[in-house]
Amino acid sequence: MLFCSANSSAPLWFSRGSELGSAATTESLPHASQDNTAPATTVLLSCHWLARHRGQRTCMNSSHGGEPREFTDRLGPLSSRRNARREHRLPLALSAGPARWCYHRPVPAGHFLPELFTFFVELAAHNSRDWFQQHKARYETVVRDPLLAFIEEFGPRLAAVSRHFRAAPRPVGGSLFRIQRETRFSRDKSPFKTHAGIQFRHASASRDVHAPGFYIHLAPGQVFVARGIWRPNREALAAIREALVAKPAVWRRVRRTLDGRGFRLSGESLKTVPRAFDREHPFAEDLKRKDLVTVREASESDACRPGFIDRVADAFEEMSPLASFVTRAVGLPW
Repeated sequence: MLFCSANSSAPLWFSRGSELGSAATTESLPHASQDNTAPATTVLLSCHWLARHRGQRTCMNSSHGGEPREFTDRLGPLSSRRNARREHRLPLALSAGPARWCYHRPVPAGHFLPELFTFFVELAAHNSRDWFQQHKARYETVVRDPLLAFIEEFGPRLAAVSRHFRAAPRPVGGSLFRIQRETRFSRDKSPFKTHAGIQFRHASASRDVHAPGFYIHLAPGQVFVARGIWRPNREALAAIREALVAKPAVWRRVRRTLDGRGFRLSGESLKTVPRAFDREHPFAEDLKRKDLVTVREASESDACRPGFIDRVADAFEEMSPLASFVTRAVGLPW
């Protein structure tokens, strides 16, 4: 953490685990709410941190009773943010105005912080519109913005797997699932999801969540990546089953490859083989499937470690045989 007094040109570096002990943590920084003579402060932030976290700073201000207040500085166009990443060691000074003390959290090594999962734990306990509105800025900072940054950075990795799938880093209508739940036909009227989801969809089916795709799931106690097709419509499912019957050697290679890499097929299945197919078929169990998805599980700590984005890309690449088969089966280019 970098902290500097307004009347001093020499910045002081604080970090967790340093000889300063607890004074290095954001929770223990004094906010001097009773000292009206305390000088205003300036925080020096790196462009890299701003590009990663959209410039959020938290300040202790006497006009707010010494309680934290959050505000956001937006960087310029995308090209400016990319330049900021390239010059990530260039310091950038931001005035904190009348704030008594200002600070920011240390730069994370990965895309996600444990606070992402903490937010969903608290949301599950207070799943109401009033609570969410009070914590919306926090959601945007620790959940939405890191996810959008992940999506943006994942784009080139996705193109290396298949050029027909898209990574769209948009808050609405892109690869990030909305946090609001669809409650019209559900008995559970909780307004918000308690997990984050990312789906990279085919360019020819960009608005169909049931088309072949890549999926990343982040929830407290449940982190996984998946590929394949989930809940396809009747026509798409019939096409996949027909391809399985018409090309048994290809499907056998897909299964052997997935088994050899430690993957298993997941999803729901019918109790019996559909009438249009032979009940004694060698792949009768696969013909029963309503979903054709393969999953690799991870943990919260995995998601917060450096290199998580590369491990996701590697998992998607290893799952490609299934994704290629179902994508071509429904008539989409791979």
